[in-house]
Amino acid sequence: MDWLRQADPRVKIFGVLVFGVGLWHTGVYGVLLCACIVGYLAVWILGISPQARRMTRAFTIFAAFWSLLKAAFGLWDGLPPMAVFGDAAFFGIRLLVLLHLGLVLSESTSARQIGRAFCWALRPLGTQRSWRFGLSLALMIHFIPMTIEVMQKAGQTLKLRRARLGFWLRMRVLPGMVMRIMAGKTWESALGVSARGLGRPEAWAYPLSFRVRDVFFLFGICLGGCCLFLL
Repeated sequence: MDWLRQADPRVKIFGVLVFGVGLWHTGVYGVLLCACIVGYLAVWILGISPQARRMTRAFTIFAAFWSLLKAAFGLWDGLPPMAVFGDAAFFGIRLLVLLHLGLVLSESTSARQIGRAFCWALRPLGTQRSWRFGLSLALMIHFIPMTIEVMQKAGQTLKLRRARLGFWLRMRVLPGMVMRIMAGKTWESALGVSARGLGRPEAWAYPLSFRVRDVFFLFGICLGGCCLFLL
């Protein structure tokens, strides 16, 4: 899968946007097609990245929660149970595929590459605005998996210490632990940005290469997107 890592980040972001929009406008067969493609890429990523496995567990819980919530509201409205559960399951699968689509992008492309790609796309807005947006986006991508990891480790710490806390007290203690840890990591990240010179427009103005294989990759994305909209 080196070809995916070496592909131009602009092409990969375009592919995520095309498949993401198509995923919410396609039917069952389109979702299955997208699930097969994303699942094939996700299995490769899960095999080499422990962080991706943590993200997958979090995504599964997130999708299951919203599916159950959708089913609960459907039953509350008095809709037929079979239709409600079928619609909720379809919604959950589509949401899970969409989340893993973003996971494939974040694991195959560095946060800085994604930020530079968006900076390139937003050049008409001006240099000052575009590089700041790229830096903000890169930091957000950097902090999402870090926050999930900190939350999981904080929960494990409470279990190892055998703290006999009720559900509501645990929900009050856990966010405080996470916020204190993330405050330190935010300071470390700010120092890293300053030390690497990422707080300047020049750090985000480096030209991105665009090769012949990226053209074929782009053609495949357009073809797959058309298939999603037609299914």
